[in-house]
Amino acid sequence: MGAESSKAVGADSTDVTGDSTLNVAASDFTTLAGMTTSLGQQLWNRVAERARRSLSNSEEPGQRLLEELRRDEGSDLQSRWEPELCINMIRVPITTNYAALRKLLKVVSREWMVEFVERGGLAVLLEALERLGSCPGPPDGPPRAPLGMEKTISQLRVVECIREVMNSAAGLSFLLDHAEYVHQLVNENDKKIQ
Repeated sequence: MGAESSKAVGADSTDVTGDSTLNVAASDFTTLAGMTTSLGQQLWNRVAERARRSLSNSEEPGQRLLEELRRDEGSDLQSRWEPELCINMIRVPITTNYAALRKLLKVVSREWMVEFVERGGLAVLLEALERLGSCPGPPDGPPRAPLGMEKTISQLRVVECIREVMNSAAGLSFLLDHAEYVHQLVNENDKKIQ
C-alpha cells in the first residue's frame, strides 16, 4: 500500500508520520489544511447567521411592543397586546417589559384596563415591586439595599406602571375595592422609607 499510495499522492511525497504506510505530499497537506480552514469558516458563518436570525426573531416582547407603540398602530395594538399577554410579559423581570407596559397603559381603553386588573395585572406588578425591592441580607440582620442600576430602573418602571393603573378610573376603582392591594402597596412603601 505504501508504494501505491506514494504514487497516488504524488512523486514529491514525504512521510509525515514516520510510518512508511502513510505518505502524504506536503503540497496536498497544505491544500487540505486550507480547505479545512475554508470549510470551517463557512460552517462558522452559517452558525453565526442562524444565531443572528434566531435573536432577531425572538426579540423581547417588550421591545416589540415599544416598536409598535412608536409606530402608533392605534386600537389594533389593544387587540394584539391583550391583557393576558401583557401580564405574562411582565412576569419576566426585564426593564424593557415594564417600560413598554407603562406606555401601553397610557393609551388603552377602560375595558382593556378592567380586564388587565381583573386578570391579576396589578397583583403581578405589586409582586414584581416586592421582588425587585427585596435583597436578602444576613439571616440575623435587615435586608440590604438593592444593588445595581438595572434593578433600580426596573423598580422605577414598575412604580410608573402602578401609577398608570391608579390614574385610570378602572384601575383606581379596582384598587379601592381590593383593600389587600392597598395594604400591600402601603407596606411596600413603608419598607422603602425605613
